[in-house]
Amino acid sequence: IHSFKGNKAHGATKKCLHLDDGLTTAAGQTKMYSNFPVDWQSYINTDLALYLATMGADWGGESKLEQQMYFLPPSYTLIEDFTAYKCIEHGIWGRGSRIKVTGAKIADCQIGAQFPGDGNIFENSFIVGETDNIGTRKWP
Repeated sequence: IHSFKGNKAHGATKKCLHLDDGLTTAAGQTKMYSNFPVDWQSYINTDLALYLATMGADWGGESKLEQQMYFLPPSYTLIEDFTAYKCIEHGIWGRGSRIKVTGAKIADCQIGAQFPGDGNIFENSFIVGETDNIGTRKWP
């Protein structure tokens, strides 16, 4: 997902927005995903990328191409103005790296938002826990 804007979800039996279920390893474990720069070709030419993809990794990752991507400027999956309410579990569940949520409104969910991973940003958003919706609205 490169951009996700102005969406709404409610009444989900589990998660209103579920970013997960990425690639799995041979052992059946789900791998965390990362969002590498969309314009990576301006940093690494295609021939070099194909060559690096065939070489085993020296540290973390599966290939030298994957390792090289970590040194490039980050790119984020952008979730803007998302609204979630009355979800049984999560308003947003996002497993992975470099997920940026801005302007979100989450209410009446057991768990507002959870991001197991690194480099994620949750800003200019608000989460309201369960409420009884008791009271009278006062208009300005």
